[in-house]
Amino acid sequence: MESQKNNGVNNLFVKRFLLYSGLAIWSLLLFPSVVFAHGFGERYDLPIPLNFYLFGGGFTVFISFIIIAAFKRKQHPTSSYPTYTILQYTTSSPKRVRKVIEFLSLATFVLIISTGLFGNQNPTDNLTPTFIWIIWWVGFTIFTAFWGNLWPIINPFAIVYDFISSLYFKITNEDLSFNLPYPKQLGIIPALILFVIFVWFETIYPESGTPSHIAVAIICYLMITFTGMLVFGKTCWLEHGEVFSILFYLLSLCSITEIQKKGHLCQLRIRPLAAGLINNQSSSWGRVVFIMIALGSVSFDGFSETPLWVDITIFSEPFFRNIGQFVAINSVGLLVCIIIFLIGYLFFALLMNILSGSFTVRTKLTQQTTYSLLPIAVGYLVAHYLSFLIIQGQLLIPLISDPFGWEWNLLGTGDYVINIAIINARFAWILSLITIVTGHILAVFCSHSIALQITSQSGRILLSQLPMLVLMILYTMTSLWIIAQPIVEYSGT
Repeated sequence: MESQKNNGVNNLFVKRFLLYSGLAIWSLLLFPSVVFAHGFGERYDLPIPLNFYLFGGGFTVFISFIIIAAFKRKQHPTSSYPTYTILQYTTSSPKRVRKVIEFLSLATFVLIISTGLFGNQNPTDNLTPTFIWIIWWVGFTIFTAFWGNLWPIINPFAIVYDFISSLYFKITNEDLSFNLPYPKQLGIIPALILFVIFVWFETIYPESGTPSHIAVAIICYLMITFTGMLVFGKTCWLEHGEVFSILFYLLSLCSITEIQKKGHLCQLRIRPLAAGLINNQSSSWGRVVFIMIALGSVSFDGFSETPLWVDITIFSEPFFRNIGQFVAINSVGLLVCIIIFLIGYLFFALLMNILSGSFTVRTKLTQQTTYSLLPIAVGYLVAHYLSFLIIQGQLLIPLISDPFGWEWNLLGTGDYVINIAIINARFAWILSLITIVTGHILAVFCSHSIALQITSQSGRILLSQLPMLVLMILYTMTSLWIIAQPIVEYSGT
């Protein structure tokens, strides 16, 4: 009886939360603004100023906090959220399917390196840049955040290691890896360093679109990853040093799928969006920094395309005149942005801990609350990149017929012309608004739920969430402002 009562309360809360959140978001859509459509080079003119949208977005996040605080005063066991099993299988049944997937992944991996090294070096005529930056980095990342993590199955770096390891075992009957003990004090520092290098290469490096440079970077990362697995073991390095294993796992906590294992039986289940974030996740300071790098880098990528950053760049030119102006200024900007995000979060987390009134939960509260920021990253990721994916992703159609840029037409799609009118500026802005605000509302919900899991002092929990609420409101308004700016290309003299 008590369980039914709790479920009824939970269902009522969910319904009200969805209703009020939906009304708040649609209220924003009904009050237009004057903005530039990010990525379209055209204005989307609406009747009232952009500031109304910015404050409206922030106000929506605030209202969502009030609703959540009013109706969610107790965190029930994580198993209480509804799930629906869509697939059931034994651990041995998918082996053949997995082998086929691994073969296709490895073949694609070899193709991408080959086209990068030996194909036409014009980025639009070569498969490598389109596949890596559009299909994989944007498309697969968004897919992971919503539908689940396939990276453990298709990870080409792990597949290469497994292939070489199996050959070595057949020849020597010994394990390829040295399996040296991993220094616990390192945590995921190797992954943090490699993550910063990756985002620098993706956002700042001038030749990041050159096919051969991408291929060389992939080979270098393969060598680093293989060495890590060789020294410390495959599983250990994937958990501590392989950037994308960590990144895609964290993003998949937002997804609507989960795998439940019971002995040899596995179930693929559908769950509420972002439910994985409040499911008693293990935490560490390394993951706090990792999430801040993700948030800071994606925000800088958007901010670097605004007129304000161009003005900052022009002003800073005299200080970097002799050391490569564009690369140096943007490198400093990226680093500063990441540091600002990290310091900003720690500052608001400190306020949150002070208001919590409990010394025993402060570290845990600071670390685990970081997970609640992942929906914000996903929301901004979709807002900033989805239009880019839809439009530029069409390049894949002609490139599958001519991956090397050698004027082939293997599948008859070589003459396909990109349709830039497939979406318009109005759609892009509305989509950006919905995804950003929804991401922040989910973040508020997850933050409150995580806090309720850590301590049962509901009054203190409500008070402690206020600093995080302020942080999320500020980030909501900042994200909407960045998305509303026109894209500006700048090249230093």
